[in-house]
Amino acid sequence: MFRIRLLLLLASLLLAALAPMAAHAAEPVTVTVTKVDDKDVIQLENYRVRLRISPARGGAITSYSDKLAPAELILQKRFQGLCMDHFQEQNWPGELLEVPYDYTIVKQTPEEVVLTLKRVASGIWQGKLANKLLSNITLEKTYLLRADSPAVICRVKLSVPADEPKVFSYWIQHVFFAGGDYDAATDRTFRPAARGIRNTGAEKNGPYGKEEWLRDFTGGWMALVDTVKKTGLATISDYNDLRINYACGGNVTNELMFNTTYVPKGQSRTYTVALVPETGLDNVLYAGAEALLGYHITTDNRGAGQLQLSAVRSEAALQGLTLTVSIASAEGGKEVAVGAVTFAALTDAVQTQTLALTGIPTDPIVVRVAATGTAADGTKVAFHSEDFFPGAYKWADNIQTDMRSPLYSAPRPPQKLTLAKPAVLHAKKSYEGRHLFFEGVQDDAFDVAGAVKLAGYEQKTDTIYYRYNYSWYGELSDFPYDYDKLLGYDCIILGGVSSSGLKPIGLEMLHDYLQAGGGMVILGSFGGYGRSQLFGSALGNAFPVTFSKEIMDLRPTGGKPLTIGPDNADFLAFTALSPQASCYFLHPATAKPGTKVLLQTGGQPFMVTGEYGPNKARIVCILGAALGSPAHGQTPFWQDAQWTLMLRNAIWWASHRDEHFKVD
Repeated sequence: MFRIRLLLLLASLLLAALAPMAAHAAEPVTVTVTKVDDKDVIQLENYRVRLRISPARGGAITSYSDKLAPAELILQKRFQGLCMDHFQEQNWPGELLEVPYDYTIVKQTPEEVVLTLKRVASGIWQGKLANKLLSNITLEKTYLLRADSPAVICRVKLSVPADEPKVFSYWIQHVFFAGGDYDAATDRTFRPAARGIRNTGAEKNGPYGKEEWLRDFTGGWMALVDTVKKTGLATISDYNDLRINYACGGNVTNELMFNTTYVPKGQSRTYTVALVPETGLDNVLYAGAEALLGYHITTDNRGAGQLQLSAVRSEAALQGLTLTVSIASAEGGKEVAVGAVTFAALTDAVQTQTLALTGIPTDPIVVRVAATGTAADGTKVAFHSEDFFPGAYKWADNIQTDMRSPLYSAPRPPQKLTLAKPAVLHAKKSYEGRHLFFEGVQDDAFDVAGAVKLAGYEQKTDTIYYRYNYSWYGELSDFPYDYDKLLGYDCIILGGVSSSGLKPIGLEMLHDYLQAGGGMVILGSFGGYGRSQLFGSALGNAFPVTFSKEIMDLRPTGGKPLTIGPDNADFLAFTALSPQASCYFLHPATAKPGTKVLLQTGGQPFMVTGEYGPNKARIVCILGAALGSPAHGQTPFWQDAQWTLMLRNAIWWASHRDEHFKVD
């Protein structure tokens, strides 16, 4: 009898535990069209969330609440809401904000509702056509809500006309209050970065200030959380698509700014963003389609402590999740495996487990969590996250005593770009000769314009300027984001520009240009080589030299003269610099095997040539910078009477104009 009663009790407890899950699965998703201020508003609702979408207000979500923590997250006024559309080429507020969209309810079943909104961009901003590359782009925004998931999926498809390619940088904005009200101190934004999870608020946050513009992000997510009420909203997208992870004021808005992209005629590009409610966590260690994680750690700075790990469901409800933890010294060296915790299944209710820590490094430390799990359909998932924990480290916010450099910074995962490219990449040799010059600080001293004129290509050079901003890394005035145009250049002269100015798409396209058999001359410069941050990139790896990754890599030479290197080339025979031609600052570099060192200074490479890729792109690296003052009897190499001819010949060679070096 006791066994029967016990079994009945266990059965009733199991049914009670499963009842909420069963109710969620059985409760249908609904869609209702109502009127607000005489304008259509579409309300979507499932077991977990309730939201309203306003076609008349840019197709944004203008009301949102989580039923587990009932509160209206969006202030009912203009410029407030989720999934507000922008182009980065237009400053805020852009042409897509608070304007009417057409809408269609595409699908309406008990299991799923799909709503699509559409508008054609004009490119007109503040009363004039500010950017014609934005005109006639069709933006189609689709919301999807399922009966069995708390996530709202927003897909934004940008389609370009059949007769014109387009270049644009999409940007999605979310303005809301975590917990339903605003507190500048306790509302916090969490974002993954190379320096750990950045936890920022409206107040200044250590040496990084408000740290609004996060550029060293390592994941495609951010979360705004009321750390007292333990409620908030996570925004999840594809890491590979992002350019900047932006939190205005630290915690006022959460915004994802995507990489500039080129879309060929008649094609489109789609971005996906998931909005996942978070209840039960006062911090976020990871946010993804698989799960939301949080943690707390305490240490005694003598090798012991305690770690609490929390997990809650996200888009899908995992049937099992294991978190394996290791702790490493933030100053390098020791890393200790500290154990693992397992959650049988993730639900809407937060679950927490604790690990006792022994034998760990002293503070500061890095907490690393590797997750493996199983989805309902049996699919295996895996992800990881890490955070910097200062503990007793007195400088606290992951900085060294110089109050600027991070004590710990991990390598960022490389981004995998998705670009629409021609089926065959092949450089086109123009009849008249066309060149592209990326000009940085003081690069005009090289006299690129004069060299091109001597080459017989007067007024056939397009110049793009690079300007530094307050952070020493700046922007380009332009870029040929069109493969047809880019592949039409005979040679590209690359001055002192940084990877931040070129952006991932620029790096990719310039590397493709070399793969297609183009020509390139790279100038030594204040902003070149090390400061360019091209080290380790596909473009930088294509250079015929291995250069330094140090930001300040220019080295004084003492005014050494230029001399003929151990290798020679036909084009050197046509031009000889004077014995007084001297170099004062040089980028340290090593010539790669199979390349040629044509000129040296003080025994170090000054001019190196090589070929690259399947179509034998020709690349010339000039490692001396046009900087420094001559001593008596010296001539700066860039002011030598023969320098412009030397540069002209380098451009000829890189452009595959070998006919200029033939002797009749």
